[in-house]
Amino acid sequence: MQIVRKGKMKIGLALGSGGARGLAFIGVLKILEREKIPIDLIAGTSMGSLIGGLYVSGMDAITMEEIALNISWQQTAKFFTPTISKAGLVDSDKIEKLLESFIGKKRIQNSKISFAAVSTDIKKGKQVVIKNGKISKAIRASCSVPGIFTPLKHRNRFLVDGGLINPVPVDVVRAMGADIVIGVSVIPEVIYKSKELPILKIEKILKNRIPLSLTKREITSKMINNRIAKLIEKKIKDSKIKQKLSEIFIEKRKTKEKPKMLTIFDILMQSTFIMEREIAKMKLKEADIVIETEFKRFVNPLQYYRAAECILEGEKATKKVLSQIRKII
Repeated sequence: MQIVRKGKMKIGLALGSGGARGLAFIGVLKILEREKIPIDLIAGTSMGSLIGGLYVSGMDAITMEEIALNISWQQTAKFFTPTISKAGLVDSDKIEKLLESFIGKKRIQNSKISFAAVSTDIKKGKQVVIKNGKISKAIRASCSVPGIFTPLKHRNRFLVDGGLINPVPVDVVRAMGADIVIGVSVIPEVIYKSKELPILKIEKILKNRIPLSLTKREITSKMINNRIAKLIEKKIKDSKIKQKLSEIFIEKRKTKEKPKMLTIFDILMQSTFIMEREIAKMKLKEADIVIETEFKRFVNPLQYYRAAECILEGEKATKKVLSQIRKII
């Protein structure tokens, strides 16, 4: 039996960024569907725009789960095959074409559930909220991680991942007319004490970084990684974070495990999460209900083949706040 809302309050869902962890949003929607909790509006950023966009296009959570569970690591690797472009490592056209294979050319304004995708105008550094047009194109704009996916050129603007400015778009849902906003975040803490942590060799990288000043040598990926690592070092000024890093390196030396080298994907994603986590904390304060996942094992942002555990985490996190949702509705 569907929950009867007090008056005609509109319920909005704010789905944030988070790479592969964003598959947890499928778990969130599964529980909300099972509990007959109606959703009137959805605003999504990056992965949140993808899951939210598929949902408003008419695809239910169970169907999304079936698709996600059939993603293998080979398919993931193929999807992220580098392209020859100065604007990004991967052509974001792939995102749009993949989405159209599932939802066609459906438009936002024709959806029963109001939808908005949050992106960033990379030239002006301003938020761009897309509320009309093709759902697939809106998702593409919101998911184009700078440096990895090529930007979407739209009306003389270059649009990239909305997580740079608004990683959990609670305020956007509110502005759309939501009376009750459920904010969902899967953005991880910066530091993980895990064997799968992709920041294991950063200590060595920071000590041996190569400046990318005027040089006649060929610029390699290692040199780029070192420069980005230097930028990350400036961000890691908090003594607690330094202490945690120290503990991780000591722990690794004790176990005598050979750490894996950081890839450019790892560095770009990790540096993005450092920034997004802090912004997300502020945004979530504006939500009426907050759903936050607690991954026990580190999930790399590109490990989409680990859908099962991500979806399960979304289900667990949503079950914890069901009583709050029922009470406020």
